[in-house]
Amino acid sequence: MSDERETYGSGLSLTKTAVALGVVVALFAWGVAAAEYAADAEGWASVAAPEDAEDLSDGGLRRNRGAGLRLMIGALLAFLWNGVVQLPNAPWVIGFTLMNKPLIAVLFVLAELAIAGGAFFLRKLDAELHGDSSKESERPVRPRQKKKRRPTRRPPPGYG
Repeated sequence: MSDERETYGSGLSLTKTAVALGVVVALFAWGVAAAEYAADAEGWASVAAPEDAEDLSDGGLRRNRGAGLRLMIGALLAFLWNGVVQLPNAPWVIGFTLMNKPLIAVLFVLAELAIAGGAFFLRKLDAELHGDSSKESERPVRPRQKKKRRPTRRPPPGYG
């Protein structure tokens, strides 16, 4: 248990992690929207198929694994480069996505909401597990004291 106490809190905070993940999702959303716009408006294709794709012999299979890796890296670089190139066309990309591909926008908004909800849930769980709950910051409640009995009232002198 002492090891847990020593390492707790030594990493990135939950807020910074959630914000970083949200930025990554937003950049990915921009890349997908830019690729859809470029494919429709400009006829853009990320990468052409390699010439030796038909060669499936044993020696060719090993060569094709390397070609597949190069193809994936090339496609990733083309995807990233297209996201940068389409920045000046941002209003058209956003308009195209919202009008023609609204599912892309909806899915990425849901992904951002899931990140925010997950961060909220984890922050609450973290507070419960490590005793930093919000109940401790509220006004303390006085312990109940034993009620004292009032003495019985006696009439003033002269009545009686």
